[in-house]
Amino acid sequence: EMGEGGEFILDQRDFKFIRKSFKELSFLARRRPAGYEWEIHTVITQILGRLLKARRGFSLPEVNVPKALTRAISVVMADPRRDWKVSELAQASGVSRSGLQRLFKCFQQESVHEFLLRTRLDQARQLLGDDRLAIKEISARLSCSSEFYFSRFFRKRTGMSPRQFRESTRV
Repeated sequence: EMGEGGEFILDQRDFKFIRKSFKELSFLARRRPAGYEWEIHTVITQILGRLLKARRGFSLPEVNVPKALTRAISVVMADPRRDWKVSELAQASGVSRSGLQRLFKCFQQESVHEFLLRTRLDQARQLLGDDRLAIKEISARLSCSSEFYFSRFFRKRTGMSPRQFRESTRV
């Protein structure tokens, strides 16, 4: 609900969630474990989502996402660094390859391949945030055939090399 001036009116669950999130943010900022920047981003996004929901900032219509699409996305997100094949995802989802392609185009507005590339790029950005990892090691963790391939892939999609990206994100 909203108060008179449009302020937030939160319930106990919201307060508990926000308190827990701030503790987590404090821990991440103090300890700085591998990938902490991405974790901080995720926690802040969750807090903002909770606040928007409290203000009824979301007015999206209910969309019934097909179970096959949900399964495919869940399988990828469970192991995002794996070099997934569309046929593997189709089999795990219980639909044909072309059926999965149609679902992605309809509900995600992208192909399965584009989704996989975007997911891999997100993982690359997260791993590049850890200065302890060499570019070659990141390339291997992402199942790239070589460091050269990884660098070309990353530059093509971001406009900068992995090293340039890493330097641009340093605080």
